[in-house]
Amino acid sequence: MFKQILFPTDGSPASLDAAQHLAGLLAGRSDVKVTLAVAFTPIDPETTDYEPEAAVKHNTYLRKQASHYLTLASRYFEERRIPIAYRLLEGQPISGVLASEADAGPYDAVVMGSRGMGKMETDDNYLGSVTEHVIRKVTKPVIVIPLRSQ
Repeated sequence: MFKQILFPTDGSPASLDAAQHLAGLLAGRSDVKVTLAVAFTPIDPETTDYEPEAAVKHNTYLRKQASHYLTLASRYFEERRIPIAYRLLEGQPISGVLASEADAGPYDAVVMGSRGMGKMETDDNYLGSVTEHVIRKVTKPVIVIPLRSQ
């Protein structure tokens, strides 16, 4: 059984649904550690026309939002006393950042929702691009939790 799980989240309803589902599956498993991860792409003042102050302000906002997303997802695991850790990851593409973390870290598996912020109005069951790319890039098992009816 998996003992170290990387769970990427973007704070979306679909991602939080997957967090709640995973926490339910792991309820009572104090021997499993879940690392909640949010990846984002900061603005690099050296490679953009943004004013440096605007880039700093935007990046501060991104970090604050990322921390908020970790807090949202953590409640499901905390309620069930599942050990958790946190990772704020920066870079691009997001899927590559997550795959690198998965492969470099002590994880046995990646568990993630089938989609995050993206949504097709006609299909709640499609596979999001970040999830698809992580599946293609990571060398460890990836478990995808489909979006449940909302």
